[in-house]
Amino acid sequence: MTNTEREKVVTLLKNYQSYKYAVDNYMSESSYTLSVSKLDFAPRNGSYGSREPGVLTHSCEQDAADYRMYSRLVHMIEGALKTLSDVEYEIIHYKWMKGWTLKEIEVRKNYGTDSTKAIHRRALEKLAICFMFTEPADILPMQGRRVPGETQEAFA
Repeated sequence: MTNTEREKVVTLLKNYQSYKYAVDNYMSESSYTLSVSKLDFAPRNGSYGSREPGVLTHSCEQDAADYRMYSRLVHMIEGALKTLSDVEYEIIHYKWMKGWTLKEIEVRKNYGTDSTKAIHRRALEKLAICFMFTEPADILPMQGRRVPGETQEAFA
């Protein structure tokens, strides 16, 4: 496995929980956006009569595109993790998703040093094959995204 392949696998694994949270949060925010609390009852054209409520949303096309990309990555990572044996999965999970060192995994799980390193290497090689046609998402700054009630300076 090349360093580039390893870096790609590690980046995807390290970012998995963030991708997953973003996808879950987008879904819950989307349903909140459609709730009555986000309806706009302001009068039209300066008149004082009531009007049809319109949904106010902070979502934009970039949000939707990011959601689709993150959803695809979450699906790909979860599928790739299913190709690992239980021990391979456990080592990858603790190392890259929980931030443990290989030494901590050896001690806490009572694994041998050489076997832990070998299993870890084998698992990364399997994942590199799984992620052959997958690239990590570029995390874009909030610049240019409109959030209701907030100014862009708040994010600077």
